[in-house]
Amino acid sequence: EIKPYHADAYVNRGNAYAGLGNYRQAIEDLNKAIEIKPDEAKAYGNRGNAYAGLGHYRQAIEDYSRAIEIKPDYEDAYINRGVAYAQLGDINLSINDFRMAAKLGNERAKNFLKNEGISW
Repeated sequence: EIKPYHADAYVNRGNAYAGLGNYRQAIEDLNKAIEIKPDEAKAYGNRGNAYAGLGHYRQAIEDYSRAIEIKPDYEDAYINRGVAYAQLGDINLSINDFRMAAKLGNERAKNFLKNEGISW
């Protein structure tokens, strides 16, 4: 049994559920983690991933944005939000997020932008 005060355990179990494709259960655990520790950027980022897995890109963007508010150098949140924006057809916001991740040193973002011929 996971102790209710242990937010990290809920984050980890939520990640495991997401890895199995059980996004709804992942969201439930990540909701608990956020309730316990509302300033946990990783919980918002991972819940965003679960929402994206369900195709709920607007909710994912909200969570990635919250994660970035909490941790402005959260490279993965910028990349994931960029992907979500692209899924919604907002290429400019997508590119802006990939540029920010590249500026933070993310090699994946740098390579993507380079391959697309986009400066960062």
